[in-house]
Formats: sequence, structure tokens, C-alpha cells
Amino acid sequence: HGEGGVWITERRDNQLTLLDVEPDSERVGDSFSVGAAPEGVATGAGAVWVAIGGEGEVARFDPGDESVGRTIGGFDQPQGIAFDEPGGAVWVTDSAAGTVTRIDAITGAADEPVPTGRGAQGVAVGADAVWVSNRGDGTVSRVDPDGGGAEPIPVGANPKGVAVSEDLVWVANTDDDTVSIVDPDAGSEVETVEVGDGPRGVTFG
Repeated sequence: HGEGGVWITERRDNQLTLLDVEPDSERVGDSFSVGAAPEGVATGAGAVWVAIGGEGEVARFDPGDESVGRTIGGFDQPQGIAFDEPGGAVWVTDSAAGTVTRIDAITGAADEPVPTGRGAQGVAVGADAVWVSNRGDGTVSRVDPDGGGAEPIPVGANPKGVAVSEDLVWVANTDDDTVSIVDPDAGSEVETVEVGDGPRGVTFG
């Protein structure tokens, strides 16, 4: 949610669609072509950032002129994406490479990818770190945003969605039907919550 509405990606139609949040609106607004197989989406720095899985790129979509102003390439299969407002950066996971990459939101320059684990997917920023779920390893990695490495923390099977609250990290484990609660200070899972069948996404708010 941001930049005037709710943005969703439509993977099969290769589109980015704006939903209006006003109660009396028609809800579904315009749709825009952004590239093949769009995946994760985030807003920040006056733009909408989209991981274009089918083209190995991240697109910076300008909602003002309704077009893709810049693409950043070099990915195998970009998946998750999160905006780091204090750091002025976008963080993108690459599922095929098992990495996460920082992109400067102003210049579009990409740092060297940080290895996190097999099947890197979900990504969230908070608690002084970047958090990446690794589907193939059953871990969530704590990544130092200032250039340090990644510390894997065991969670459940096939973790996908990840979110950060004020003092905890939450990870949705699809194959375990659970959510792992991680203490970022201790660097370990402190609780496992059983939920419904096949959880994928998680958010805090």
C-alpha cells in the first residue's frame, strides 16, 4: 500500500494493477504492462518496485507518468522485494541464485549479492537487519544491511512469507502449516504457532 493505492502484480497477465482504497470507489483502477511474470512488489522513494521474474530484472515504475522509468538487471529469478526507507534502498531476493541484493533507490546501482540459502524468497526489513526466507533450507537469514554476511536461523519447512514487528520476526512455513516466531536479538526461533493449511504470506500491522 502506498503511492496512492494498493498495488498488485498479475503474473499470468504480466501486469501491475492499482486498486483504489477509497470506500466508494470502483476499486480496480488501471493496469500497466511491466514485463514477463511479475512477482514481488513494494513502494518507496516515489516509485513502485517490481521483481520481474521472467526477465531477471527489477522494474522501477513511476506512478506519475505511468511507465517503467528504469530496469535493473543481473538477476536469475527475482522473487521477493522490500523497501528500506531508512537505508534508501530496495532489497530483492533471487530464488534461483539463493541471494539477496541491495539496490540504491536513487541511482539504481546494485551491490554485490549476499548469499542467504537455497530458494531465497520472502524479504522484510526491520530490527536492524534484512530478513530472507530460504525455502530449500528451512531457514530465515539475518542479513547485515551495512555489508555484513547472512546468518541462517532454522525455522519450519518451506518458509515463504516473512514480516518484522517491533521486536520479533514472523515466518510462514508452508509445508508445516505453522508460523515461526524468531527473536532477532537471540537469533533463534522462540515459538511455533500452528495455523491453517499451507500458509504463504504474513504481515504485521
